[in-house]
Amino acid sequence: DLNLSVKPKEWLGIVGASGSGKTTIFDLLLRFYEPQKGRVSADDVDIRELSSDSLRSKIAKVSQDTFLFPGTIRENLLLANPKASDGELIAMMEKVCMTKFMAQLPKGLDTDIGENGLLLSGGERQKLGLAMGLLRGCKLILLDEVTANIDRDSEEEIKNVLLQLKKEQDLTLISISHRIDFLKDADRIVVLENGKIKVFIL
Repeated sequence: DLNLSVKPKEWLGIVGASGSGKTTIFDLLLRFYEPQKGRVSADDVDIRELSSDSLRSKIAKVSQDTFLFPGTIRENLLLANPKASDGELIAMMEKVCMTKFMAQLPKGLDTDIGENGLLLSGGERQKLGLAMGLLRGCKLILLDEVTANIDRDSEEEIKNVLLQLKKEQDLTLISISHRIDFLKDADRIVVLENGKIKVFIL
């Protein structure tokens, strides 16, 4: 009995206790599960009419456990878009506010990030994951507790990055977060309880 519409270029925040259905919404959007009844639509098209690969190529998910491959920053970015030039990679790092970070690296884009990005901080991993999604040309960004393991300063920086990118890139954001402060600039907030919408906060 969940009825939820998200407008293009909107930032929708989703909050609720553990088990309320927040992550299930993302799993349904990405077709990890099929709905047992009802439907999930994108631009009035039932997503079951789309191939999983086609659907997921248009959606970027950034989570608290964003997976990164062993290797360099460049190699991870090129996995998202193998045709991207160095100029495009550097410009994307600027967009996600990693210019200052990059300037401190002796090897720049060719800096090794370790197994699953362990040589990066939590905030740096989140921003690199966001850069990878944007390089794929995704217009729908799913943010799953991206601020769970980072400090308040990094949280504020990521929020400002998202607000700027939303404006510049015409992004639609759907964000799960336990931190209501992170969502204070969202267009709407949905509170879930037992798989249903308890209240909208405008």
